[in-house]
Order: sequence, then C-alpha cells, then structure tokens
Amino acid sequence: MPVITPKAQRRYGTLGFLLLAAGLFVLYRWAEPSSSFLNTNSPAPVPTVTMRLEHAPFESYTNGHKSWSVWAERIDLERTAGAAMSMIQSATIEGIRDGVLYRIPDIAAPIAAASGHNKDNRSASFCADRGRYSIQNLDQMPADWAQNYTLQWQFRLMGSVRLQTLAGEKLMADSMTLFELTNRHSGKSEHRIVWDSGAQMISKKVRIHSNEMRMDLSDKVLECTNGVRCTYPEGAIQTDRAFFSMKESLLRCPDQSSGTEKKITYAADGLVMDVKRQLLSANHVQLKFPVEQGKN
Repeated sequence: MPVITPKAQRRYGTLGFLLLAAGLFVLYRWAEPSSSFLNTNSPAPVPTVTMRLEHAPFESYTNGHKSWSVWAERIDLERTAGAAMSMIQSATIEGIRDGVLYRIPDIAAPIAAASGHNKDNRSASFCADRGRYSIQNLDQMPADWAQNYTLQWQFRLMGSVRLQTLAGEKLMADSMTLFELTNRHSGKSEHRIVWDSGAQMISKKVRIHSNEMRMDLSDKVLECTNGVRCTYPEGAIQTDRAFFSMKESLLRCPDQSSGTEKKITYAADGLVMDVKRQLLSANHVQLKFPVEQGKN
C-alpha cells in the first residue's frame, strides 16, 4: 500500500480546494439569469413618437374636452406610440398665433359644453414667440396650489406674450404659464395662469404693472404681488400687494399703499378703488395737500 507523504497531502488538499472553487463558480454562472432574460422580464420603456408640423393649426384635448388650440409656424409633437394625434405628452411650439384657451365644461353637462365649434366656449386668446407644453411638471407650481390640486398639463409661453380675455382685458409679459389643475377634494378642474417675471394688465383706462401676477380664469381675480403700480387718468397707486377683480372692476390693496389722486398725495390702509364709479375708499388715509410757492 503506497504511503502518502505530508508534502503530497498538502498538494492534494490544494488541488481539491481549487476544484471545489471552480465547480461552485460554474454552478453559479449556470444558475445566474442571462441579461436577455432580465431585459425580457423588466418593464420596457413606453415608446414615444415625435412628429413635426409646419405652418399648421393644432388642437389639444384633456379628458374629452378641448383645452386649447393654436396656429403655429412649427410644432414638434411628442406622444405615446399608437395614441391619438391630439393626446400629446409634450410639444415645442414656435411662432404661436391665434391661440385660444377654452372653458372647462361643466361636469353635469359635459356633452353640451364640450363642443369645440361654439365660440362662446372660449375663455381667452393668446399669442407668443414660442412655447413648451407638457403633461409633466415643467415649472414648479405655487406651494398653495400643489397642496390642493393635481396637474393635468401646463403650457409655458415665452417671448412677446399677449393674452386677452373675452371682456377685453389685455395682459402682456415676457413669459407666462397656463395650468389646468384638478381640485383633489371637489374633483373640479380649473385654468390658472402665472406670470413670474413681471407683467402689465390693461383694463379700459386702468394699467397695472406688477413683478408677479397670477389668476384663476373662473373668477377672473388678478393677484399682484412683489411690487405693484396702478395708473389711471386721475392718479396712481403703489403698493406691495393688490387684487383686481375684472368682473367688478375693483382694485383692493389690503396692505399699506401710497399714491396721488388729482394731484393730492396720500398714504392709505385697506384702499379700494371702484373703477366704474371712479371712487376711492380706505380704512385709514393721510392726505398731503400741495402748497403753492411764492405767496405770503
């Protein structure tokens, strides 16, 4: 019977360990799923299709109702493959003309209100040099909106932006963002607008300049913040914050304001200007009358 020396025992032990390690590695590689298997079982990305339209009109729909329409020099559309042409995910639009924003139909009567051929269904018209539309959140919504509303879409307009309501109020800015939002509690959808880089509003003989503006198109109350100046034929008003009701033609300044009225300078708290009746009222007013020079 052959005798195995200690040196040979060490060699056999090392060889056995190597064979065991090699076997375990081969077994692991055999059991490991292939990359093709992993790709087959992981969810595939949703394919998108990009289409370009030139010198063409376009209409966008949300939940069966017409949201907005434009004529544009160039429209680059991005939508899910197989989806309807109007169901776009995003769009880059150049040379926006004849833009129309449509009222959201009443939930109780969606069929009668959803007709896109009824001109009375329009809520505002707009134009701009370019725009970016998306069903995703391009710009951060105001914090108080984000708490109570779900975004349906937003449309960022840039360059020589003009918006006009049916009543004739005109708003001009370098940029403006349109939102369609759904209230999480009531389920009602609304159109809201934000001007975050300054804007000017003209309503008959009243002009309002503000560093920031926003508006709910349903109640047509323009909220002006971060520095506001209002001018009209009889004078001017300056304040940090103001609310202008387009339906009532009322300007409300809840904080301290200053201004001139028929060459009389004043400071006021809780100022209200009734544009129709050409009246000013306030909770507290300090007047400064002009003093004529050169008289004894």
